Amino acid sequence: MSNIPKQISRGLAYGLSVLLYPLFTPTYLMVTFCVLFNNLRQPLPPQYWWFAIGGTFFFTCLVPLIILIVMKMQGRITDFDISDHRQRLVPLLYAIISFSFWCAYLYSVLKVPDFMFWTAVSSVVALAVCAVISNYWKISAHLASMGGVVGMVLGYLFYFGINAPGTVCGLLLLSLLLMYARIFLEAHTPLQVVLGYLLGLVFTLIPNFIIFYA
Repeated sequence: MSNIPKQISRGLAYGLSVLLYPLFTPTYLMVTFCVLFNNLRQPLPPQYWWFAIGGTFFFTCLVPLIILIVMKMQGRITDFDISDHRQRLVPLLYAIISFSFWCAYLYSVLKVPDFMFWTAVSSVVALAVCAVISNYWKISAHLASMGGVVGMVLGYLFYFGINAPGTVCGLLLLSLLLMYARIFLEAHTPLQVVLGYLLGLVFTLIPNFIIFYA
């Protein structure tokens, strides 16, 4: 009986890690952008929703996930979290290529505002930095992705002058829970999750401040 609370906590931590898997978060982010823009700026036609969310899912989740599945079947990675940081370089390089096509898709097909395009580009740069660091040290990709989401949403709110403290507090709470989950599962050290988070946050905030003050 004494192990039941720990098992429940472990199950919740694992569930949160799966729900906020790095390849899923860009799709969540695009859904959030579409909802906010539709409600606060102007209505979006249904086809735009399909192209925005579907295209984001294809380039940032489906393609990289298929590559991970193939690499796992070939024995080139041991698990989908890529727990051995020495195995991360090649999957991250493939992800960088796929995310770069996503950026081109945002610019040429969706015609997104400049701040969204450059924020997406900066997320690819952050991914490249993650790839370099991961070759030597196990920085948290989960938290880098979460930091990027928070940076993008903050940039969106800042760019359009939207006051949404509830959204910001909710994202920060979710970030803290994810940090705790990754540490609890012994997937990362506190330093690895904090630096991963700061990496994603800073890289996605920089272009927003440059565009706003340019």
